[in-house]
Order: sequence, then structure tokens, then C-alpha cells
Amino acid sequence: MRIFGLYTLARLGAFALCYGVIWLVIFHWVHWDVISGFATAALAMLASSVISLFWLRGLRDRFTGQLYDRSQRARAVYDARRAEEDADDRESRRCANRQQTDDSPS
Repeated sequence: MRIFGLYTLARLGAFALCYGVIWLVIFHWVHWDVISGFATAALAMLASSVISLFWLRGLRDRFTGQLYDRSQRARAVYDARRAEEDADDRESRRCANRQQTDDSPS
């Protein structure tokens, strides 16, 4: 999960960088208020998302690879437990069938 934290910090850094650049560029022409702050944040989110698609591709690929490996390990554990329970169920049914045949009058 260390990659996830690194990826999240990189995304936040890209957003902060975009916000700062947009603020510096627009600050000279726009009277600064709440609306312009939200507009700057919206533009920064859009710009940082596009930048992150390309700039953070390696981190994202490593993160998805780790998630895939983790899900495969969890699936293997789940399948092993399920197979063990199925074997226990089959054994229980065999014992129950034997007991029924032993108890039935002949």
C-alpha cells in the first residue's frame, strides 16, 4: 500500500502545482473572490487529471499490479478454504449415508 500513498501524494502535488500556476496566471486579470477560487480549483482538477494520466502512468501501473497480485493471493486462499469445506461436506454426507444404511431395517 506504500505505492498507493505515493500515488496519492503525487496526485495532490500535481493538483497543488496546477492550482498555483493557474492562480499566478489568472491573479493579474481576475478580482480574487470565492467564485474565482472555485473556478481555479476546477481548472486545476481538470489539468492535474490530464497531467496525471500521462505523468503518473508508471506509479498507477505498479499500484494496479500490486492490487492484482493481492487479489490473486486472496482468491487462492478462498479457493483453498472452499475446497477444504467441500471435502468436509463430502465426508459428512458419506458418514450420514453410512449411518442411514446401518440404521435401516433389513
